[in-house]
Amino acid sequence: MRKVKRARTKEEEQELGWKTKREIYIEAYEKAFRQAIDGVLEELKRLQLEATKRQMRIYFTTLNDALKEGKEKRVAENLANNALTRAGLRRMDGQKIETEGLTRRDREIREMEEAIMKKAVSEMDEYEREQYELSQEYEKALREKGSKLGR
Repeated sequence: MRKVKRARTKEEEQELGWKTKREIYIEAYEKAFRQAIDGVLEELKRLQLEATKRQMRIYFTTLNDALKEGKEKRVAENLANNALTRAGLRRMDGQKIETEGLTRRDREIREMEEAIMKKAVSEMDEYEREQYELSQEYEKALREKGSKLGR
């Protein structure tokens, strides 16, 4: 004999707590999603803390070594900031680096491309230069629109 009878109506299903496969899957996905979101924030904080520790360790180690070698304080600070730049971390003096994260080869290639573009623009006639400037304005507008949309 069965101890739990089969629900015959929707009201009986609700009273007994019966769920469809779809409802069970939705609950499982929602639970997994909530757990993942909670873990992401904690992991992000942990990674940020590790990066900050690494930044401080590199900066103060280099600064201390330079001061022990008898260098002036300002020179030692510059050396420490250069070490942070080489490590791919933000500088302590707040100086922004345009080529941040680029290798030496990438910087050289970028400089060569800019020189070639300047030469090509200087050799353009009036109509070509006007078209070039219009295309630059259009690309700038697209970038601004994309940044406003969060892309």
